[in-house]
This record gives sequence, structure tokens and C-alpha cells, in this order.
Amino acid sequence: MHEKILVVHDSLNIAALAGRVLAEWRITVTTTGRDGLKALAETSDWSAMLVATRLPDMDGMAFLAEAARISDAVPLLLARDGTLTAAVHAANSGSVFRVVPQSSPVEHIKAVIRDAVCQHQLIRGERELRARVLSLSTLFSLLFCRTQAWLHDHRNRELRRRVR
Repeated sequence: MHEKILVVHDSLNIAALAGRVLAEWRITVTTTGRDGLKALAETSDWSAMLVATRLPDMDGMAFLAEAARISDAVPLLLARDGTLTAAVHAANSGSVFRVVPQSSPVEHIKAVIRDAVCQHQLIRGERELRARVLSLSTLFSLLFCRTQAWLHDHRNRELRRRVR
């Protein structure tokens, strides 16, 4: 299955690179933050988003803050060399999964996107498992009179089993 990646960058060179080099994913490229937010809102199956630090109509961090409200795609920040300090601060604050210097080799960018896709799959799997355990917890407690501690331990065992 090809995961969907959103690239939000105003440079046509980056857009062309994304289309050619990142062929193992379904790439959508937008050149403005507004278009990127619209794309995120239209469908919920995005795995990751690679966003420039500066966009024509908004700051990359402002885009990511708004995007986090409407999508669970894993955020990646594509930083120009002069903006690395602010980008690293954003990553350390937890609002960005990884910072990718714009001058990075293509193989490095691909590896970071692969990591983001894996992270998204883990997040999605955990969410599904939590929903499943929550729905079963009521049934288990009614049928077997289990305690909350037992349910908590059972959920943790299931999460560990699922991650393996």
C-alpha cells in the first residue's frame, strides 16, 4: 500500500524532486499553506507531511499548528540552512517529528519519510487497539468481573504484542 505524503513547499525544484524521487509514496505537492490545509481537510488518510519553514502565505510552524488540529499526519519540517535553530527548537518542543535540512541528500530525506510513515502506522495501530480494548473492557468487566488494574495490565500486554 502506498502511503500518502503531503509536501508543502513553494519551490518548483522541491515539487519536481518530490514527484520523481519519492515515487514509493503517493505524493501531493502544494505551494501554499492554505492549499496544504485544504488538502489535509479533504481526506484523513495522510501519513506524513513535509513542510517548508517559510511558505508564501504563512510560517511553516503556523501551518503545522493548524494542521495538527485537522490531521494526524506525522509532521516533518524541511528547514533551510539559515533556519535550522528555530526548526530544532520546534522539534524539541514536540510539535515536529523530525527536522530535515533542505540541503540533505535525497536518501536521507527518503529515510526520514520512511520513519514518519512507520511512526504513523504505530500511532494508528495504538489508536485502534485502544478503541478495541476500551470496547472489550466493558464486556470483560460485565462478564468476568475484572478489576481496572487487570484491564490496565491486559491493555499494556496487548499494546506490547501489537508493537512487536
